Amino acid sequence: MQATRRLLSQPGVTSQVPPRGTLDVLKSAGNACLSLLSQQNRDSFLDSLNSGIIRPEVLGQSEMGMAKILALHNDLSSPLFSKYKFEVTEFTEGVKPALCRFHEVQSLLQTKVGDEKKEGNKGDDIKDEQLEREQKALRDFLAMDISNMENGGMASIAEAVGMRLNWTEEAKEDPESLAGQLMSMLTDEYFKIVELTANASFMRDGRFRYVDGSAEINNVALLSARALEIPNSTDDAEETISPIDEDRPMKDESLDGPLKKSTQSDMPVGVQMEVLYDVKMTYEHTDVGGKEAENVGDGEELTRTSILVAVFEAWLHGDPDGNDSLRWKLAVVRPAWEFPLVNQYS
Repeated sequence: MQATRRLLSQPGVTSQVPPRGTLDVLKSAGNACLSLLSQQNRDSFLDSLNSGIIRPEVLGQSEMGMAKILALHNDLSSPLFSKYKFEVTEFTEGVKPALCRFHEVQSLLQTKVGDEKKEGNKGDDIKDEQLEREQKALRDFLAMDISNMENGGMASIAEAVGMRLNWTEEAKEDPESLAGQLMSMLTDEYFKIVELTANASFMRDGRFRYVDGSAEINNVALLSARALEIPNSTDDAEETISPIDEDRPMKDESLDGPLKKSTQSDMPVGVQMEVLYDVKMTYEHTDVGGKEAENVGDGEELTRTSILVAVFEAWLHGDPDGNDSLRWKLAVVRPAWEFPLVNQYS
Protein backbone atom coordinates (compact mmCIF):
# COMPACT_ATOMS: atom_id res chain seq x y z
CA MET A 1 0.00 0.00 0.00
CA GLN A 2 1.44 3.32 -1.04
CA ALA A 3 1.49 6.31 1.25
CA THR A 4 1.19 9.91 0.09
CA ARG A 5 0.98 13.48 1.22
CA ARG A 6 -1.21 14.61 4.08
CA LEU A 7 -4.93 14.06 3.74
CA LEU A 8 -5.65 17.76 4.15
CA SER A 9 -3.48 20.79 3.52
CA GLN A 10 -4.23 21.91 7.09
CA PRO A 11 -5.73 19.48 9.63
CA GLY A 12 -6.49 15.91 8.53
CA VAL A 13 -9.76 14.03 8.88
CA THR A 14 -8.78 12.91 12.37
CA SER A 15 -8.40 16.55 13.45
CA GLN A 16 -11.69 17.72 11.89
CA VAL A 17 -13.95 14.83 12.88
CA PRO A 18 -14.44 14.09 16.59
CA PRO A 19 -13.86 10.49 17.69
CA ARG A 20 -16.96 8.33 17.41
CA GLY A 21 -18.63 8.03 20.81
CA THR A 22 -20.94 5.37 22.23
CA LEU A 23 -24.09 7.16 21.06
CA ASP A 24 -22.67 7.49 17.54
CA VAL A 25 -22.00 3.74 17.38
CA LEU A 26 -25.47 2.93 18.69
CA LYS A 27 -27.08 5.30 16.17
CA SER A 28 -25.10 3.73 13.33
CA ALA A 29 -26.04 0.25 14.57
CA GLY A 30 -29.70 1.30 14.70
CA ASN A 31 -29.55 2.50 11.09
CA ALA A 32 -28.04 -0.86 10.14
CA CYS A 33 -30.91 -2.72 11.83
CA LEU A 34 -33.42 -0.72 9.80
CA SER A 35 -31.51 -1.31 6.57
CA LEU A 36 -31.52 -5.08 7.18
CA LEU A 37 -35.29 -5.09 6.58
CA SER A 38 -34.32 -5.04 2.91
CA GLN A 39 -33.34 -8.38 1.37
CA GLN A 40 -30.67 -6.65 -0.72
CA ASN A 41 -29.03 -5.21 2.40
CA ARG A 42 -29.23 -8.57 4.19
CA ASP A 43 -27.44 -10.20 1.26
CA SER A 44 -24.79 -7.46 1.35
CA PHE A 45 -24.31 -8.01 5.10
CA LEU A 46 -23.90 -11.77 4.62
CA ASP A 47 -21.39 -11.18 1.81
CA SER A 48 -19.30 -8.98 4.14
CA LEU A 49 -19.38 -11.69 6.81
CA ASN A 50 -18.54 -14.54 4.43
CA SER A 51 -15.69 -12.62 2.76
CA GLY A 52 -14.11 -11.71 6.11
CA ILE A 53 -14.49 -7.96 5.63
CA ILE A 54 -16.56 -7.92 8.82
CA ARG A 55 -15.16 -10.29 11.45
CA PRO A 56 -17.78 -10.86 14.16
CA GLU A 57 -15.49 -13.21 16.12
CA VAL A 58 -13.15 -10.23 16.64
CA LEU A 59 -15.57 -7.30 16.91
CA GLY A 60 -17.75 -9.33 19.25
CA GLN A 61 -14.96 -9.13 21.86
CA SER A 62 -15.14 -5.33 21.96
CA GLU A 63 -16.97 -3.55 24.74
CA MET A 64 -19.88 -2.82 22.36
CA GLY A 65 -20.06 -6.26 20.78
CA MET A 66 -22.90 -6.64 18.27
CA ALA A 67 -23.40 -2.87 18.02
CA LYS A 68 -19.84 -2.55 16.70
CA ILE A 69 -20.54 -5.19 14.04
CA LEU A 70 -23.73 -3.50 12.86
CA ALA A 71 -22.11 -0.05 12.93
CA LEU A 72 -19.33 -1.27 10.62
CA HIS A 73 -21.93 -2.67 8.20
CA ASN A 74 -23.65 0.72 8.21
CA ASP A 75 -20.28 2.45 7.60
CA LEU A 76 -19.56 0.27 4.57
CA SER A 77 -23.03 0.99 3.17
CA SER A 78 -22.27 4.70 2.80
CA PRO A 79 -23.42 5.99 -0.63
CA LEU A 80 -20.09 7.83 -0.93
CA PHE A 81 -18.20 4.52 -1.15
CA SER A 82 -20.35 3.27 -4.02
CA LYS A 83 -20.41 6.69 -5.70
CA TYR A 84 -16.62 6.82 -5.93
CA LYS A 85 -16.20 3.06 -6.51
CA PHE A 86 -14.24 2.34 -3.33
CA GLU A 87 -13.22 -1.33 -2.98
CA VAL A 88 -12.74 -2.18 0.68
CA THR A 89 -11.07 -5.50 -0.21
CA GLU A 90 -8.19 -3.62 -1.86
CA PHE A 91 -7.61 -1.81 1.43
CA THR A 92 -7.79 -4.92 3.60
CA GLU A 93 -5.37 -6.77 1.32
CA GLY A 94 -2.81 -3.97 1.43
CA VAL A 95 -3.02 -2.96 5.08
CA LYS A 96 -1.01 -5.87 6.51
CA PRO A 97 2.22 -5.25 4.50
CA ALA A 98 1.80 -1.49 5.02
CA LEU A 99 1.67 -1.86 8.82
CA CYS A 100 4.57 -4.31 8.79
CA ARG A 101 6.69 -1.82 6.84
CA PHE A 102 5.74 1.01 9.21
CA HIS A 103 6.84 -0.92 12.31
CA GLU A 104 10.01 -2.06 10.57
CA VAL A 105 11.08 1.46 9.53
CA GLN A 106 10.03 3.03 12.85
CA SER A 107 11.96 0.43 14.86
CA LEU A 108 15.07 0.73 12.71
CA LEU A 109 15.05 4.50 13.23
CA GLN A 110 14.56 4.02 16.96
CA THR A 111 17.49 1.61 16.98
CA LYS A 112 19.53 4.25 15.20
CA VAL A 113 18.74 6.71 18.03
CA GLY A 114 19.86 4.07 20.54
CA ASP A 115 23.07 3.34 18.67
CA GLU A 116 23.96 7.03 18.56
CA LYS A 117 23.21 7.38 22.26
CA LYS A 118 25.22 4.27 23.11
CA GLU A 119 28.16 5.50 21.04
CA GLY A 120 28.07 8.81 22.89
CA ASN A 121 28.15 7.03 26.25
CA LYS A 122 30.89 4.56 25.34
CA GLY A 123 33.64 4.42 27.93
CA ASP A 124 31.78 6.74 30.33
CA ASP A 125 29.52 5.92 33.24
CA ILE A 126 26.14 7.60 33.08
CA LYS A 127 26.06 10.21 35.84
CA ASP A 128 23.18 10.47 38.29
CA GLU A 129 22.39 14.02 37.09
CA GLN A 130 22.15 12.82 33.51
CA LEU A 131 19.79 10.01 34.52
CA GLU A 132 17.68 12.47 36.49
CA ARG A 133 17.60 14.86 33.51
CA GLU A 134 16.50 12.09 31.15
CA GLN A 135 13.85 10.82 33.56
CA LYS A 136 12.44 14.33 33.94
CA ALA A 137 12.38 14.74 30.15
CA LEU A 138 10.46 11.50 29.84
CA ARG A 139 7.94 12.65 32.46
CA ASP A 140 7.54 15.96 30.59
CA PHE A 141 6.95 14.09 27.34
CA LEU A 142 4.25 11.87 28.85
CA ALA A 143 2.47 14.96 30.25
CA MET A 144 2.73 16.98 27.04
CA ASP A 145 -0.16 17.60 24.65
CA ILE A 146 0.16 17.94 20.88
CA SER A 147 -0.09 21.76 20.92
CA ASN A 148 3.03 21.98 23.10
CA MET A 149 4.82 19.56 20.78
CA GLU A 150 4.12 21.87 17.85
CA ASN A 151 5.23 24.94 19.82
CA GLY A 152 8.77 23.78 20.42
CA GLY A 153 8.23 21.53 23.42
CA MET A 154 9.59 18.53 21.52
CA ALA A 155 12.86 20.26 20.72
CA SER A 156 13.36 21.44 24.32
CA ILE A 157 12.90 17.91 25.68
CA ALA A 158 15.26 16.46 23.08
CA GLU A 159 17.84 19.10 24.00
CA ALA A 160 17.51 18.13 27.67
CA VAL A 161 18.69 14.61 26.90
CA GLY A 162 21.29 15.58 24.32
CA MET A 163 19.35 14.38 21.30
CA ARG A 164 18.87 16.48 18.18
CA LEU A 165 15.63 15.98 16.28
CA ASN A 166 16.79 15.81 12.68
CA TRP A 167 14.50 13.28 11.02
CA THR A 168 12.64 15.99 9.09
CA GLU A 169 15.88 17.41 7.71
CA GLU A 170 17.12 13.93 6.84
CA ALA A 171 13.82 13.05 5.13
CA LYS A 172 13.89 16.21 2.97
CA GLU A 173 17.52 15.72 2.01
CA ASP A 174 17.11 12.03 1.20
CA PRO A 175 13.52 10.78 0.58
CA GLU A 176 14.86 7.22 0.25
CA SER A 177 16.39 7.26 3.75
CA LEU A 178 14.59 5.59 6.64
CA ALA A 179 13.37 8.99 7.83
CA GLY A 180 12.17 9.82 4.32
CA GLN A 181 10.30 6.52 4.04
CA LEU A 182 8.65 7.06 7.42
CA MET A 183 7.62 10.62 6.56
CA SER A 184 5.96 9.38 3.36
CA MET A 185 3.83 6.95 5.39
CA LEU A 186 2.54 9.32 8.09
CA THR A 187 0.62 12.54 8.50
CA ASP A 188 2.82 15.46 9.53
CA GLU A 189 1.40 15.52 13.08
CA TYR A 190 1.94 11.83 13.64
CA PHE A 191 5.45 11.98 12.19
CA LYS A 192 6.39 14.56 14.87
CA ILE A 193 4.95 12.38 17.62
CA VAL A 194 6.72 9.24 16.38
CA GLU A 195 10.00 11.15 16.18
CA LEU A 196 9.87 12.19 19.82
CA THR A 197 8.45 8.86 20.94
CA ALA A 198 11.58 7.19 19.57
CA ASN A 199 13.71 9.34 21.87
CA ALA A 200 11.40 8.78 24.85
CA SER A 201 11.29 5.03 24.20
CA PHE A 202 15.07 4.86 24.26
CA MET A 203 15.13 6.65 27.61
CA ARG A 204 12.74 4.02 28.94
CA ASP A 205 13.83 0.86 27.09
CA GLY A 206 17.24 1.78 25.71
CA ARG A 207 18.75 -1.58 26.61
CA PHE A 208 16.76 -3.36 23.89
CA ARG A 209 17.75 -3.20 20.23
CA TYR A 210 15.29 -4.11 17.49
CA VAL A 211 16.21 -7.20 15.45
CA ASP A 212 16.06 -6.20 11.78
CA GLY A 213 13.32 -8.00 9.84
CA SER A 214 11.54 -9.44 12.87
CA ALA A 215 8.31 -7.39 12.57
CA GLU A 216 5.39 -9.67 11.78
CA ILE A 217 1.69 -8.83 11.40
CA ASN A 218 -0.49 -11.91 11.85
CA ASN A 219 -4.10 -10.77 12.18
CA VAL A 220 -5.95 -7.69 10.91
CA ALA A 221 -9.62 -6.81 11.44
CA LEU A 222 -11.51 -3.78 10.15
CA LEU A 223 -13.12 -1.75 12.97
CA SER A 224 -14.66 1.21 11.16
CA ALA A 225 -14.83 2.80 7.70
CA ARG A 226 -15.98 6.41 7.50
CA ALA A 227 -16.49 8.42 4.32
CA LEU A 228 -16.96 12.14 4.99
CA GLU A 229 -17.68 15.19 2.86
CA ILE A 230 -15.34 17.95 4.06
CA PRO A 231 -16.18 21.56 3.17
CA ASN A 232 -13.29 23.64 1.94
CA SER A 233 -13.33 26.48 4.47
CA THR A 234 -10.78 28.50 2.45
CA ASP A 235 -13.02 28.57 -0.63
CA ASP A 236 -16.07 29.45 1.46
CA ALA A 237 -14.21 32.39 3.00
CA GLU A 238 -13.13 33.64 -0.42
CA GLU A 239 -16.72 33.55 -1.67
CA THR A 240 -17.98 35.37 1.41
CA ILE A 241 -15.45 38.20 1.08
CA SER A 242 -15.97 38.76 -2.64
CA PRO A 243 -15.57 42.39 -3.80
CA ILE A 244 -18.74 44.54 -4.00
CA ASP A 245 -19.67 46.14 -7.32
CA GLU A 246 -21.16 49.51 -6.29
CA ASP A 247 -22.32 50.28 -9.83
CA ARG A 248 -24.48 47.13 -10.08
CA PRO A 249 -28.17 47.80 -9.23
CA MET A 250 -29.58 45.95 -6.22
CA LYS A 251 -32.09 43.18 -6.88
CA ASP A 252 -33.74 40.25 -5.19
CA GLU A 253 -31.98 37.20 -6.65
CA SER A 254 -34.75 34.92 -5.34
CA LEU A 255 -37.02 36.32 -8.08
CA ASP A 256 -34.66 35.15 -10.84
CA GLY A 257 -35.85 31.54 -10.63
CA PRO A 258 -34.99 28.40 -8.63
CA LEU A 259 -32.10 28.64 -6.22
CA LYS A 260 -28.81 27.33 -7.46
CA LYS A 261 -28.21 23.71 -6.65
CA SER A 262 -25.83 23.14 -3.74
CA THR A 263 -22.25 22.39 -4.73
CA GLN A 264 -22.04 19.76 -2.00
CA SER A 265 -21.53 17.04 -4.61
CA ASP A 266 -18.24 18.71 -5.48
CA MET A 267 -16.97 18.70 -1.89
CA PRO A 268 -13.75 16.82 -1.19
CA VAL A 269 -14.44 13.42 0.37
CA GLY A 270 -12.08 12.01 2.96
CA VAL A 271 -12.05 8.40 4.10
CA GLN A 272 -10.89 7.18 7.51
CA MET A 273 -10.34 3.48 8.26
CA GLU A 274 -9.60 1.92 11.65
CA VAL A 275 -8.04 -1.54 11.87
CA LEU A 276 -7.24 -3.78 14.82
CA TYR A 277 -4.06 -5.82 14.43
CA ASP A 278 -1.35 -7.65 16.32
CA VAL A 279 2.35 -7.14 15.70
CA LYS A 280 5.15 -9.41 16.91
CA MET A 281 8.67 -7.96 17.17
CA THR A 282 11.97 -9.25 18.52
CA TYR A 283 14.53 -7.21 20.48
CA GLU A 284 18.10 -7.97 21.52
CA HIS A 285 19.29 -6.91 24.96
CA THR A 286 22.35 -4.67 24.97
CA ASP A 287 24.27 -3.33 27.95
CA VAL A 288 24.02 0.49 28.00
CA GLY A 289 25.97 2.37 30.63
CA GLY A 290 26.58 -0.75 32.71
CA LYS A 291 22.88 -1.41 33.36
CA GLU A 292 21.51 -4.94 33.53
CA ALA A 293 17.96 -5.91 32.58
CA GLU A 294 16.04 -8.19 34.86
CA ASN A 295 15.78 -11.81 33.61
CA VAL A 296 17.45 -10.90 30.29
CA GLY A 297 21.18 -11.28 29.75
CA ASP A 298 23.35 -9.30 27.37
CA GLY A 299 22.83 -10.56 23.80
CA GLU A 300 19.66 -12.49 24.60
CA GLU A 301 16.50 -11.86 22.56
CA LEU A 302 13.04 -10.92 23.77
CA THR A 303 9.93 -11.28 21.56
CA ARG A 304 6.91 -9.10 22.27
CA THR A 305 3.41 -9.14 20.77
CA SER A 306 1.21 -6.03 20.91
CA ILE A 307 -2.44 -5.56 19.92
CA LEU A 308 -3.00 -2.08 18.48
CA VAL A 309 -5.37 0.03 16.42
CA ALA A 310 -4.16 1.91 13.33
CA VAL A 311 -6.08 4.81 11.77
CA PHE A 312 -5.56 5.41 8.03
CA GLU A 313 -6.68 8.46 6.03
CA ALA A 314 -6.92 9.23 2.33
CA TRP A 315 -8.76 11.36 -0.21
CA LEU A 316 -11.62 9.46 -1.81
CA HIS A 317 -12.47 12.44 -4.03
CA GLY A 318 -11.06 15.93 -4.60
CA ASP A 319 -7.46 15.40 -3.52
CA PRO A 320 -5.93 18.92 -3.34
CA ASP A 321 -2.63 17.51 -4.59
CA GLY A 322 -4.33 16.36 -7.79
CA ASN A 323 -3.84 12.61 -7.23
CA ASP A 324 -6.39 10.59 -9.17
CA SER A 325 -5.69 7.33 -7.34
CA LEU A 326 -6.51 6.61 -3.70
CA ARG A 327 -3.45 7.05 -1.49
CA TRP A 328 -3.14 6.39 2.23
CA LYS A 329 -1.47 8.01 5.24
CA LEU A 330 -1.20 6.58 8.72
CA ALA A 331 -2.72 9.14 11.10
CA VAL A 332 -2.15 7.38 14.42
CA VAL A 333 -1.40 4.04 16.04
CA ARG A 334 -3.01 3.69 19.47
CA PRO A 335 -3.84 1.08 22.11
CA ALA A 336 -6.96 -1.00 21.48
CA TRP A 337 -8.91 0.60 24.31
CA GLU A 338 -12.26 -0.72 23.01
CA PHE A 339 -11.09 -4.28 23.80
CA PRO A 340 -10.56 -4.07 27.58
CA LEU A 341 -10.69 -7.84 28.17
CA VAL A 342 -8.02 -8.67 25.60
CA ASN A 343 -4.40 -9.03 26.75
CA GLN A 344 -2.83 -6.34 24.57
CA TYR A 345 0.83 -6.91 25.43
CA SER A 346 2.61 -10.23 25.80
